[in-house]
Parts: sequence; structure tokens; C-alpha cells
Amino acid sequence: MRQLKSVIKESLITEHFVNCKNESEMKQYGDIVWKILQKAYEYCGGIKNVNSVDDLIKDTHLWKLYRKDNKIRAVICYTDRKGGRKLCLLGQDGTVQRRSMLKKMLEDDFKLKDRQSWGGFSGKAAVTALKHGGIPVPAEVAVKFMGSKCKPYDEYWYNRPIKNDKGEIENHMKIMVGNPPGYDSVEAPKELIDKLIKQALEFGE
Repeated sequence: MRQLKSVIKESLITEHFVNCKNESEMKQYGDIVWKILQKAYEYCGGIKNVNSVDDLIKDTHLWKLYRKDNKIRAVICYTDRKGGRKLCLLGQDGTVQRRSMLKKMLEDDFKLKDRQSWGGFSGKAAVTALKHGGIPVPAEVAVKFMGSKCKPYDEYWYNRPIKNDKGEIENHMKIMVGNPPGYDSVEAPKELIDKLIKQALEFGE
């Protein structure tokens, strides 16, 4: 019995979530969060529109971090500038367990509609979001949130112009998933999710 209590106590100490809600809290974890995110977005040429951890702190209002063995292993960053809790960036340190925990964090966000968690995703991030509870939002609704520069591509995908680090405009195919404020999201059939996942892989990024 003592051994079991010891294991439970150790688990509680070494594994839990950390919520950073202001600049001072974010700065405590800024370096490791930035390192995880840089690694996560290497596959698509790096993070777009955010050039430093200072930019990240300025552009976001909440970080949800997963800590294991006293180290930050997974992260989701949010902004509230467009209403609700918009997922901006996410990543993990590469191990199977951390990937599993990041997926659970996403599932919790999408399952609890009152959180109003949503995001515009492409490529691997879109696949992950769609596989783990993210409800697709029609492009017509998405562009109202994202602004006049974004244009519908089809029923669900939209085109978003993003400036790269050279100051050049690149067009990115995005899909909005989740529960944006003011939109009553309805669970999509598996056939639609499978189609959107296939498209996400075809569009790349």
C-alpha cells in the first residue's frame, strides 16, 4: 500500500499541465516552448508570421503546456484576438507518449464546446486536428473570422496569404476546425473527415 501511494504521489508530481496566462508566466517557459515549436514546424519551412519567442508572447494570450519529469514535453498556444480560443501553434518533443498527450489535449479542446476552441490548419496539423475531434467549419464561415484577404477554395478549404521571412506573400491552403464563437458546429460524417484528411495530405505543408 505504501509503495502504491508513493507511485501515485510521484506521478502527480512529475506529470501535469501548466497554463501560462500572462507575459511573466510565458517568459518562464519561453525558451523551451520556442524550441519545441521550431522543431515541430521544420517540415514546412518553419513558423510563419512569428519570428521569435518575444513575438510569440506578444501574439498569444494562453499557453497550455504538458510537463513530464519536470520538463515541458508538449505545448498548444492560443490567441483570443478573433474571439474564442484560437489555436495558433502546437508541438511536442517527438516521443510516442508526448504525441499521444498532445492529441488528448486537442481532443479535450474540441470536445468541450464551451471553450470555443478553433483554429485554421494545414498539412500535418490539419490531419491531426481532424483525426482527433476537430469538426470542419465551412470556408464561407471561416473567411468571416480570418478576414477579407482569405478566399474560399471549395466548401471547406480556404486560401490564406501569409508573408514569409523574406517579405514575400505565400498562399496557404487552410481548413478551420473546432467550435468558433457564434457557430453551431455539427459532427461531420466519417466520409467527409476521410476526404478532408486526404486533401490535407495532397495540399501539403
